[in-house]
Amino acid sequence: MKLLRTIQLDASDTFVFERAAEPGEWAVTGAFIFTDDDPAKLEGKARAAFRAGFLGTASLGWSTLVQIVEASDDDRRAAIDALAKQLVAHFGAPSIEDAVAAAMHRDQRILRLTA
Repeated sequence: MKLLRTIQLDASDTFVFERAAEPGEWAVTGAFIFTDDDPAKLEGKARAAFRAGFLGTASLGWSTLVQIVEASDDDRRAAIDALAKQLVAHFGAPSIEDAVAAAMHRDQRILRLTA
């Protein structure tokens, strides 16, 4: 299977986004973060993240670039677990089980890519 992994060619993400992802993190598109926002009203770093950012699952930092890489089942599980922990800690998921289910749902659409 293939997953998205953040890459960093230079320090520009630290200027473009409020928080930059660490290089090598598993990533998702991150658009769900802006569910309650009107995209037309986003400005500055939030607008850049919405339009061109990939969300690191471990840091909730943003990356402009990702690689599509081969990944194992353990890698997939690590990405799901990292995202689930973030959903509990920062987005009000009622339990880790619910967060894993939500992260796995996201995985079917975003984390897992077909070759």
